[in-house]
Amino acid sequence: MRKSDKLRSLRTRLLDRWAVAENEERLNLLVRIMDIEEEMGLSFISQKQKKSGMPRKAKAI
Repeated sequence: MRKSDKLRSLRTRLLDRWAVAENEERLNLLVRIMDIEEEMGLSFISQKQKKSGMPRKAKAI
């Protein structure tokens, strides 16, 4: 199993747990989900960095 497949399945399991979790646990799960998405390159920030080749703040200056 490839690393991307493992991350995708972990993300899916965390999203399923997030749907039924209490407020405090939801926040912790959301942080973990966002970390996984960033590692997979799915986050908004990761997409911006891929397109421009530089962080968004540096581009704005």
